[in-house]
Amino acid sequence: MEQMSAFRRPARALFVSIFVGLFAAYIFVSYSKPDMKIVLLLLLGFLTSFMANVFRMALIVVVAYYYGPGNACLETHEYAAS
Repeated sequence: MEQMSAFRRPARALFVSIFVGLFAAYIFVSYSKPDMKIVLLLLLGFLTSFMANVFRMALIVVVAYYYGPGNACLETHEYAAS
C-alpha cells in the first residue's frame, strides 16, 4: 500500500475553523439579540465537536500503539477524520 503524506490532503482544521466562524457569525446575525438558549446550544456544539476530536485522537494513538505508526495509523487517521 502506498505511504500517505499529510500534505496530500487539504488542511481540515482550516476548513473546520472557517465553518465554525461562519456558523457563529450566522447565528449572531440571524438573531438580533441571541438569547441564552442559542448561546448555550452554540457552546454545546463547540464542546461536542471538541470532545469528538479528542476521542478521534485517542483512537489514533491506540491504533498507533498496537499496530505501529505505519499504514494502519495513517488509514485510521484518514477514516476517523471523514
